[in-house]
Amino acid sequence: MTPAGCCGQELRLGARGRSGASAKMAEVTSQYWDELYGQERYAYGTLPNEYLVQQAVWLEAGMRALAVADGEGRNAVWMASRGLDVVTIDYSNAGIEKTRKLAEQAGVQLSVIHADVFDWAWPQQAFDVVISIYFHLGPEHRRAAHRLIGSTLKPGGILILEAFHQRHAQRAGSAAAKLAPFLYTVELLQEDFCGLEVLECFEGPLPLAEGYMHQGTADIIRLLARKPRLPVAAVT
Repeated sequence: MTPAGCCGQELRLGARGRSGASAKMAEVTSQYWDELYGQERYAYGTLPNEYLVQQAVWLEAGMRALAVADGEGRNAVWMASRGLDVVTIDYSNAGIEKTRKLAEQAGVQLSVIHADVFDWAWPQQAFDVVISIYFHLGPEHRRAAHRLIGSTLKPGGILILEAFHQRHAQRAGSAAAKLAPFLYTVELLQEDFCGLEVLECFEGPLPLAEGYMHQGTADIIRLLARKPRLPVAAVT
């Protein structure tokens, strides 16, 4: 797996406009994503993320679900096909159009929002499920984004997250070492989502086969967490 192949969708730094880079760099990176997603084929495929599929037991028809930075929509469309009421948000215009196209092909409906995650008015305690699949931000914005994710979960709501571990920067080679601050560790995620109950956490190397951009062995981290339910008032 080349650095480009393993750090494509995941490092949407400028595309989010929150990497600390200049406005010009943000614009260039946004253009990159629009050009990538503007191609006929789907960069990360049309099938859902494997870890998301493994957590299908938590997903029920009628649940409200949020797919954060879902790119071309593969995960959002899959959840909608299972009967969930899905909202997906992404910055790339081309990604949004690919999402709509994929949803039409699958015969499902979902709410597609084109926005920067920091400009969107996150509804509080609104979703039963939030998925964050390879959504990476720099340390100055990561925690804020993760706190927003936690705040939008309903009590009892589930977070499903998969991302690159910081060790992946070493695997990808010296040219990718500078990307390490944008990747995650168990400790970082536990701190960011300190208000959630961790149900499952995994870190280690696994093979990826998602489109042409995710091919090969990668060091990843997976997190399944739940927002605590509101305490039941004592009956007197």
